[in-house]
Amino acid sequence: FGGYLPTYYPTSLRTVLISELPNIEGTIPQQLLDSPALTSLTIDDLPKLFGNVEAPSKASLSELNMLTVTRCKGLNGTISPSLFATYNLFSLTLRDVSLSGSIPEPLALPQSEADPSLACRLSVVEIQLAPNVAGAFPAGIPQRCTLLRELTLENLALAGTLPSSLGNVSSSTFYKLSVMGNPRLIGLIPYIQFTQTPAFLVLSNCGFSGTIPSSILNTFYGS
Repeated sequence: FGGYLPTYYPTSLRTVLISELPNIEGTIPQQLLDSPALTSLTIDDLPKLFGNVEAPSKASLSELNMLTVTRCKGLNGTISPSLFATYNLFSLTLRDVSLSGSIPEPLALPQSEADPSLACRLSVVEIQLAPNVAGAFPAGIPQRCTLLRELTLENLALAGTLPSSLGNVSSSTFYKLSVMGNPRLIGLIPYIQFTQTPAFLVLSNCGFSGTIPSSILNTFYGS
């Protein structure tokens, strides 16, 4: 089976899984992302897809809750900043792709407070095995994603230090941070505020120096 993904989809479509179609080419159709009832979209193992990972055109009105794109190594564009302002999106997983550029920052709080439809409601952010995704750690995610539970940024090309915003998260359910496989992340490990236990912290195969602050260890072992 080859060709391109369709550009017409029923308006009642809610869940879509497209998997293991090695001869499908082209981009992810915007018409699919814009399906008015779509809540879950998974695209897995379509290695000839290319281009960007876009957001629904009307992000504040979209019903999309979960977007998962994995094993699509032809995807060579960027991550749309609008994904961090897609109102109902709570889970974003991008794994084993060739995307490049930096990880977008959610809108600053004054903007999202003025228009709540622009607020970042992501609970799970997983970007893994994307060695061309570079730049600094996205400092705005811990502060501006008010429902954040899991932040996994593994085997990328992030550089610089971990931000102090990790010590002032806005979510009351934040329990997982993993940045393993980013050897250009350097410097001291800052205080990281986990607001739910048990907590999970993975820092392996990075370039950090010094020791893990006792304030973090107390989260796991008690004071």
